Amino acid sequence: MKLFSGAVLLIVTFTALFTCNRNSEKTISEKKGGSINIAIQGNADNLFPFNIREYYTQEINSNLLSQSLTIVNPDGDIQPQLAKSWQAGHNQITYVLKGKVKWSNGQHFTAKDVSTTFYFINQNQDKISTLFNTDLISEIEIVDSLTIRFKFKEDVSEPHSVTRFPILNNQQIKNAENWDNLKKSYYEDFVGCGPFLLKKYYKNEIQLIRNEKYDINYPLLDEINVKFFSSTDTLNSWLESASIDLMPDLPHNLLKSVKKLTDFEVISSVEPGYTFLGWNLKNEETVALAFRKGLSHALDRQTMVDGIMSGYATVFDSPAYPEFWAYHQTDPLEFDLEKSRKYLNEAGWFTNKTTRRLEKDGSQLKLKILTNNENDLRVKVAINIKAYWEAIGAEVTVVSVPWGDFLKALKSKEYDAALISWVASDKFDPTELYHSSGIKSDNNFMGYANDSVDFFIENALSSKHKSSREKNWLKFQKKIIQDMPVTVLFGKRILNVVSKNLKNVTINSDGFLYNAKEYWLDDRK
Repeated sequence: MKLFSGAVLLIVTFTALFTCNRNSEKTISEKKGGSINIAIQGNADNLFPFNIREYYTQEINSNLLSQSLTIVNPDGDIQPQLAKSWQAGHNQITYVLKGKVKWSNGQHFTAKDVSTTFYFINQNQDKISTLFNTDLISEIEIVDSLTIRFKFKEDVSEPHSVTRFPILNNQQIKNAENWDNLKKSYYEDFVGCGPFLLKKYYKNEIQLIRNEKYDINYPLLDEINVKFFSSTDTLNSWLESASIDLMPDLPHNLLKSVKKLTDFEVISSVEPGYTFLGWNLKNEETVALAFRKGLSHALDRQTMVDGIMSGYATVFDSPAYPEFWAYHQTDPLEFDLEKSRKYLNEAGWFTNKTTRRLEKDGSQLKLKILTNNENDLRVKVAINIKAYWEAIGAEVTVVSVPWGDFLKALKSKEYDAALISWVASDKFDPTELYHSSGIKSDNNFMGYANDSVDFFIENALSSKHKSSREKNWLKFQKKIIQDMPVTVLFGKRILNVVSKNLKNVTINSDGFLYNAKEYWLDDRK
C-alpha cells in the first residue's frame, strides 16, 4: 500500500513514458468486448473518493469511476474531463460543462451536481481528505445548467487544482443526507458518469463494468476485475496460469521468474515518490534529532537497494524525488557507523563494552518498526533495517500488520519508526504529509509541525511565478532534510506486468489506468 500525495490530483513534471502500444488495423467494433483481471497487492481498504488514502484505489477511482471537471495529462497540461471549456479571471474561474453527459441512472449531468458535491465537501471538512480543501473558495455560482463559476478569497496560481474534486450525483447526495449514508450508497447503489461503473465491492476484489451511457465507442472493455493479494504465492499462481492481464508494481524478487513466462512482458516506469521511515515525534527518544540522525547513519541504503531490489531504485534524502522539476540535489546521507555512534552518544545512548548493547541508564535501546504485511518488499526492507540497528546494539521488533491495523497503529502512535511510501498523483503537493494541518487528518502521522515548512508549502502552491515556486520548494526540501521528521530510503523503479494479449496499454507518470477506456483484448477467450 502507498499513501498518495496531498492536494488534488497533482502535476508531476515527468518525462518517462512507457507505452505498450501494439495496435492493429481492427475497427472499434472489433476491439470491443472482453474482461480483464488486474492484480494489486494489498486490499481495497476504501473506494469512497473523498477519503481514499491508498494510491492504487485512488487511481482506480479517479480514472474509471468518479470524474472531475479537469484532469492533468502526463505532460502537465490541463485537459477537460467533465468540463468542456473554462475561463479564468481575477479571483475566479468559470467552467462550461459538457452538454451530453449522463449519469448511469439516466439523469443529465449539470452544474447542480458540481454545486451539491462542493457543498457536501465543504460541510464535511472534518472527514474529507485535505486533498479537497475548500478554504480558498469563497463562493460557487450556478450561471445556468451547464455553467458554473468558482470565486476565490484571493488570487490563486492554479485555479484548476483548487476546483478539482470528484463529482457525485446531486440526487444521490441529497437522498443520502449525510456522510455515512452516502458512503453506503456509493458502494451499494453506485451512480456514476465515468467510463466504468462499480458493480461489486469486496475487500479482496472490485468488479467494474462498462458504463453504456459514457460514450458510443468507449470504453472498449466490458469489464475490469481488480483482484487484491497479500501473498506472492497467490500472485505466482495467477501469473503461471495467465489468469491476470495487468499488474502494477511487481515485487522485484519475482522479476526473473516473470521474464521466463511467455504470456507477459515487463514495462519499467519511475515512481514519482519514495519509500521512507516516518518517525514518531511524540516518542521521548525519537523526538531527539540526534537520535534520528544516529539511527539513519547506521543504515546502508545502497546495499539494501542492490540486494533487495536488484538496483531498481535510487537512494536520496529529499522529500521530493529526482524527476521533480524543483528537486533539491544533494549527496545522500552516508552509511557511517562513527557518525551514528557520535549522534547516539549525543542523545544519551552508549555502547556497553561488555555486552555490546546500546544502553541509557543501564537499559538497552528497544525499537519498534511498523509496516503493513501486504507489501513483501516493505517487510524485507524492515527486516534489513532491523539487522542494521541490531548490529549497533539495539533490540528491534518488526511489526507487520494488515493495512487497516497499520493505519490504526499509526494513529495511536504504536511505533518508533513506520515504514511506508508516499507517491504524488498529478501535481506535487506534500501538504498532507508535512504541513501541520495534516496532523488532524492523521496523514502527517509523524506529528511534525514547523511554521517555516507550512509557509514554504503554502507559498509554493499559491505563487503564480515559477521562480517563486521553485525557491519555496527548494527551501521546503532543505528544511525537511535538516529537521528529519522522516528518513527517505529510496525511490523505486516500478515494474509493471502486462499480458501480451492486452493492447494499447500506456504506463506513465499518471499510473497504469490513465487510458484504460482504450484498452482492448486482441484474442478474447
